[in-house]
Amino acid sequence: MLLNEVIKEVGMTKRAIKYYEEKGLLSVKKDDNGYRNYTKEDVEILKKISIYRKLSIGIDDIKKLLESKVADICNIGSSRYGGGISAGMFLGEFIRDEYKDKWLHIDIAGPAYIEREWDINPSGASGAGVRAVLAFIENLESRQDSKKSKSKKA
Repeated sequence: MLLNEVIKEVGMTKRAIKYYEEKGLLSVKKDDNGYRNYTKEDVEILKKISIYRKLSIGIDDIKKLLESKVADICNIGSSRYGGGISAGMFLGEFIRDEYKDKWLHIDIAGPAYIEREWDINPSGASGAGVRAVLAFIENLESRQDSKKSKSKKA
């Protein structure tokens, strides 16, 4: 794929794409005629970079994320793992601006898979996010109940 085609697909400028190449985030092969030939993988990397930049993640950190085998967006297209960041960004498109800092996306399956049951943890997806939210809500409820009982005594 030629540079002009990539620009249209990923929505970046020529300068930005070349900058990411210079920074070592992308390694594009050149044809015999000297033109850069972008692969599907190159395009996917640029899409990931675009998302990371929208999240204000710096170049050095992006490089680490792209090299990671477990980073969220790194595995979004080729694995069943990850995707929470992009899911949160997608959901964020439907949140009013005044509520952008007042909502939370939690991957209810949790990031871990447990082979066999142990202690309070069932086998399968950990669901740690759901348990954490439930504990948080229960804590809030007990605080509110405590405040109500103190105000009734006064």
